Amino acid sequence: MSGNETRGKLAVILNVEVVGYERLRKDDAAATERAVEKWQAIFARRAKSRAGEVLSTALDEANALFPNAIDALRVALGIQGDIKDYNAALPGHRRVRLRMGVDLGEVELAADGSVSGDPIAIAARVGSLMPDEGICVSAAVVEHARSGLYLTYDSLTDVEVEGVAQPESVYRITSGVTRPTPAPKRRFSSRALIAAAAVLVVAVGGLYFGLRDTLIEPAAIANLAEKASEPAPPEMVEALAMPTGPSIAVLPFVNHSGDPEQDYFARGLSLDIASRLTRFAELTVIASTSVARLKGAGFDHATVGRELGVHFLVEGGVRKSGNQIRVTATLLDTTTGETVWGETYERELTPSNVFEVQDDITESVVDVIADVHGMIRRVQLEALSNRSIDSLEAFECVLRANAYYYVMTPEEHLLVRGCLERAVKEEPDYVEAWSVLASVYIDEHSLGFNPERGSMRRALEAAQEAVRLDPSDQLGHYMVAHAQFIRQDLDAFYESAKRALELNPNNTDVLAVLGMELAYAGDWEHGLVMVEKARKINPFHPDWFFFPLALDQFRNGHYDAALDLASEIKMPDNFWTQIVMAQIHGQLGNKEEARAAVDKLEDLYPGFSLDAARSEYTVWNMSGDIVERALEGLRKAGVPEGTCTDRTPGRYYTKGG
Repeated sequence: MSGNETRGKLAVILNVEVVGYERLRKDDAAATERAVEKWQAIFARRAKSRAGEVLSTALDEANALFPNAIDALRVALGIQGDIKDYNAALPGHRRVRLRMGVDLGEVELAADGSVSGDPIAIAARVGSLMPDEGICVSAAVVEHARSGLYLTYDSLTDVEVEGVAQPESVYRITSGVTRPTPAPKRRFSSRALIAAAAVLVVAVGGLYFGLRDTLIEPAAIANLAEKASEPAPPEMVEALAMPTGPSIAVLPFVNHSGDPEQDYFARGLSLDIASRLTRFAELTVIASTSVARLKGAGFDHATVGRELGVHFLVEGGVRKSGNQIRVTATLLDTTTGETVWGETYERELTPSNVFEVQDDITESVVDVIADVHGMIRRVQLEALSNRSIDSLEAFECVLRANAYYYVMTPEEHLLVRGCLERAVKEEPDYVEAWSVLASVYIDEHSLGFNPERGSMRRALEAAQEAVRLDPSDQLGHYMVAHAQFIRQDLDAFYESAKRALELNPNNTDVLAVLGMELAYAGDWEHGLVMVEKARKINPFHPDWFFFPLALDQFRNGHYDAALDLASEIKMPDNFWTQIVMAQIHGQLGNKEEARAAVDKLEDLYPGFSLDAARSEYTVWNMSGDIVERALEGLRKAGVPEGTCTDRTPGRYYTKGG
């Protein structure tokens, strides 16, 4: 932009104001100055942690811009918790009270970096409705955030905002916790769910969600029980629905250091792991308060499994020597008594990086355990291996589809496509099933698996349905981006890919696919960083993650290194594996190996030729230099020139069909 040019952007504004600032300053100016520094530091840190941009700060007010409502509310709830902790040591008359307002709408970004628009005024007006402290939001924020947060709120009133044409509906947030990606919605009556929640409260004595920033107090749920005769709002029906997947508990990590001061680190690590596991909708995570009573009890794992009614246990220990800390973590299957996974993490620990180290280890443990390619899903897939695909439920169809990406054969593609089509018919609100079905439809076109008419149209429609059902669903936006890439609409791809990564920068499939596609479109540097990050987060990833790494070495003429990486792709029945192996062996002059790859390729892809190879590379938006190098290698391997007049890119006749 230049001059006075501006551009519009959909954004969320968080406004924070100190209540009674002038009274605090007159009472004790020096103490108030320290309080101002504290709350502004909290505000800036929290905003930065969720990709927020601080727009302005004053002694008693601040504004920040966020890409989405969920992150803005997470920041607001986090600030509430931090200020509560800060106030705990202060006398009542010196406590800092903050009222916050949040609005979503179109803002104008000027060339000089300034931001203007109605949401700024509305956020300030909405926040001012709180007589004391608290969070008020507009109706637009409630609508957009409910897909990623469990919210309870009171409807206040419609308010007029100066300069804004329409009155704004306002809601006061009373509690909120992170909502994981929605599982298939089960249809229960609101009254039955609320009554069940009341029974759980009585039986357990209170539910602790293990989140550092925010809790739903038992009293809040008890209050719902008193209203059991009233219909529950949709967001509370979803909040009270029990997860339907495997159950897991995180045992308190043991401090082996002999240093009582390390108890806090061990305790915080186990609580954080339990908390972050709740992001995965298919997991039933046992509340930390129920698990804590087993600390030091000496129960064997089978007994703990029976006591808590869980399939999996996470346990671990912490040992510190000097500035070095060693953390062990183990995942156990209580039904078999077997150790499914175990790892040791060694880090340097200092007073300034405690939370950074804790977060790093927590994310590593959680991703290996619960990622789409994690250990729990592997155990589940083994259990499904002997079952007929026609007997699988919707959630199990998604699991079977995840397994397909380890082999990627036409036969398995046909099975999971039918299973997923049945899943979305039976569970039309199942967001993840729509997203995965979109991916399977894309493979019809890009890999030619069991092609039918309108593959890319169906893929885009399925992805868009996922986004429609849940605008904050990362997988939906990711599949929209994936479809746009295959359709060679790269401008739209970049925008959709950016949105998908904003929603969750740590999903290994999303990182790997979008990184691969970014690389293939020409940005190898950034694309490969994303792929390597995905590999680091989950070392149990599918072998196809190695494709872009091998092709990067190949395009640079490092054929031996390319062969080493391509040899890690244990997918012999995927035709792309044989294309890559043939072109590498061809360039290396390995005639026998090249011939074997071409023979296998001919079996998988009858009539394969250099023209067919050019068409396949075109599907993936490969630049001319790598295509010509690949064709040269394939020519040396013995692939004929041929013609491709009877094919469109990505389409071929598979063996047996």
